[in-house]
Amino acid sequence: MLRLKKSELKLATQGYHFDSNGRKFIRIWTSFSCIKIQVKIEPNKEMHIASRTADFPYFITDNWVEMVFDWSEINEYFIDYVDKRCKEIWFV
Repeated sequence: MLRLKKSELKLATQGYHFDSNGRKFIRIWTSFSCIKIQVKIEPNKEMHIASRTADFPYFITDNWVEMVFDWSEINEYFIDYVDKRCKEIWFV
């Protein structure tokens, strides 16, 4: 029998995300049950967030905007989902 202890988030990848609004530094954390996307807040810039749904899944910490989702919520290709979520945040 396979035994799994409670799942922990581990850093899967990090790097820059490029879109029409410029670039932003992101980190992607994964576990068996969820995914967390972090977008680094750029100092001295104004942050804009355009949420796709009525609920606001963003947590703002000192240096990061964080989004946490269950794997069951992702019903499309993983990279496309992350790309869409990262396009919701931009800095000017």
